Amino acid sequence: MKNVNRITLKDRADWLLHHLFRYLPIPVVSACGAFLGRCSMRGHIRRDSKWVARYRKNVAHLFGIKEQGLVNEQLIRLGENIGRNMAEYAVNERFYQSRYLRYEGLENLQNLSRPPILITGHMGNFELAASCCVCHGRPVSTISDLSLNPIQRAIAVAVRSRCFALAPGSYMIEAGSATMRSVLKAMESGQILVFYCDEYKDNLVWGPSLGRDVPLRGNRVLAAKLAHKFQSSIVPVSIRRDGGCNLVSVTEPPIYRPENDRASVEEIARRIDQCLETWVRTNYDQWYWAPQLALERPFPQS
Repeated sequence: MKNVNRITLKDRADWLLHHLFRYLPIPVVSACGAFLGRCSMRGHIRRDSKWVARYRKNVAHLFGIKEQGLVNEQLIRLGENIGRNMAEYAVNERFYQSRYLRYEGLENLQNLSRPPILITGHMGNFELAASCCVCHGRPVSTISDLSLNPIQRAIAVAVRSRCFALAPGSYMIEAGSATMRSVLKAMESGQILVFYCDEYKDNLVWGPSLGRDVPLRGNRVLAAKLAHKFQSSIVPVSIRRDGGCNLVSVTEPPIYRPENDRASVEEIARRIDQCLETWVRTNYDQWYWAPQLALERPFPQS
């Protein structure tokens, strides 16, 4: 069992860097993160870490890319993106009023019968997935796994609270035994909920399926069931890194509108999975869970 209270030397170093980055310009912070990410990834490549070998196998299977040099280039880009994400965490709330975050498709949030459910994934700077609503002061709720050590938890809560302060009424729903009760309460009150449908749990990546037989469980199914129950539209949103610290928030047309769609829960979940798969296949080097993906690992069936 993971000891969430254990604080390592790396945690303390991350805490110091985080607080230093808070006082630096966004491009400087992001560039520092990219440098650290590249260095870390080159170390993994030199050591031929176990997950790197699995990554190479996955890329060969999913994209037909087997040439080691090309895969290494993709790994370096992945390292840069993860490094930028980790560093930008300190300045995420500043993106909202900056030229480094632009929006596409905001019109897809208009003319909906009730507040929508947003589905997203860990793409680009995924922490800013709710920005399409927050930037206009529309409150949102997200389910957050805060089973972290005290330093990591304090940073996560502070960062998300600063972002949510831009849309009063926004809040985090902590993952745990009371999660479902809190989710239902939020939906009943008309809150916009954000679901990360590529969640990582039990050492498995639960979306997209990428050809795997994924059980009909998890956030994509929960989002589909809630859409049915509360007659809410489901709108996909994602964050794409467009070079350096430049980000694009993309809001796509609803994949489910209850007023003119009789799709079943299973069909809605399939649409969500397909949306995730399109994002992942298009920008695999921006997908946070790519190192954890184990295509051959079986899912529990109950």
